Amino acid sequence: MNNIFKFLEYINESSILNILTILLIAGYLIYIYSKKETEEKYLVLKIIGFYLLGGFRTVFSLGSISIIIPIGFFMYLMIFKSKYNRVNYKIKDRAVVIGLVMIYISLLSNKIYELVEYRDRTATVQSFSINELKDKYEFIKNDLDISKNTYVDSFNIKYSRDKKIISLNCSIADVLKNKLYYINLSDGQCDISVNKVNEHDGYIIYHDNYNGNDLRVESLLDILDKVKFKEYKDAESYIIGYEKNNQYLSETSLYGINLNDYSTTKLPDESLIIGGVSLEYFPMRKNDNGIESIKTSTYLIDYTIDETDLEFNEMAYEGINLTIKNIETNKSKYITDINEVAYIGELLKREDWQDVNFKVNVSPDLFIEDNKGNKFGLCEEDKCFILREINGTKAWYLISTELYDKINYYTFE
Repeated sequence: MNNIFKFLEYINESSILNILTILLIAGYLIYIYSKKETEEKYLVLKIIGFYLLGGFRTVFSLGSISIIIPIGFFMYLMIFKSKYNRVNYKIKDRAVVIGLVMIYISLLSNKIYELVEYRDRTATVQSFSINELKDKYEFIKNDLDISKNTYVDSFNIKYSRDKKIISLNCSIADVLKNKLYYINLSDGQCDISVNKVNEHDGYIIYHDNYNGNDLRVESLLDILDKVKFKEYKDAESYIIGYEKNNQYLSETSLYGINLNDYSTTKLPDESLIIGGVSLEYFPMRKNDNGIESIKTSTYLIDYTIDETDLEFNEMAYEGINLTIKNIETNKSKYITDINEVAYIGELLKREDWQDVNFKVNVSPDLFIEDNKGNKFGLCEEDKCFILREINGTKAWYLISTELYDKINYYTFE
């Protein structure tokens, strides 16, 4: 059956069917010309004209329903059919009828082709690792004849600590062929749905809808194969997600991916980042309630950094090292990278701090200390507080939970 489908696709896409149709019509018109009852001037042109008249149509749309009206055939019935003493009327009638018949043969042919072209596929697959995903996609691409000009609309993959894929859901857009492919992989079964783009919620792909900020399928597969995403000892599984035009999460650690060597670097404050395509990374672990994310990280591609602000930050934090420690989990992080130091330093600016005019009866559990003797202690109870200790002077301030969470993220690494 699959060979039959491929044969139907081939004869349609290679124009063989159109050529055969033209030859058959031409042969039939020659045949009916040979059956002429009497000689008539310009009879060949008249037969061709009546054939074209029979095939003349118009389409009316009523919501999602299209109604085809053979206007040419009705014109023939009203104008020519009623004339008396028509010469060679039998072959002219046949020419009109074959034009009418070709309207519906063409509709049937298109419908059959659509059913073949946009049919769903199912395949049984053995378990494979995330590093084999690129080879598996090449097989799917060749089997479905997907063009090279494809982009990722959405992507979500979950894999175990030993890299075996647990589930995969993605949709890719074939810009050249105006198709959307939905690929779902779970429990050893791969389901692929193919939709016409212009029937997908009224959304139509135009070539200029996709630009340099969109993620090509091949680029994503290279990233998954070559980038060393951070691993965690207590992680049971990992999730990587992407969605076209989705803004990355604000409460995450930002990393940049260098597509030349697929290395990663920690990025500064998100306010310095311009543009970029983002991948969300979630290491998952089990807890009493099921499963939770250990930490959320965002990996950016094709981004730019505001160099002016970055230079200012680097100058301001030159030579500063930080130590972050959570005494409840007994985890700590020593930071020397100037971008990370600048990022944390910008977070600790006092613009959003509120003075506390009451006694604070809590103790910090999260500490930040630099090599200059400055120290901050953060705690999170009903409210979040920060204890600032500089040159022996201590003061409490009220802060947002977001600040506490962003600093505490570093102790998970």
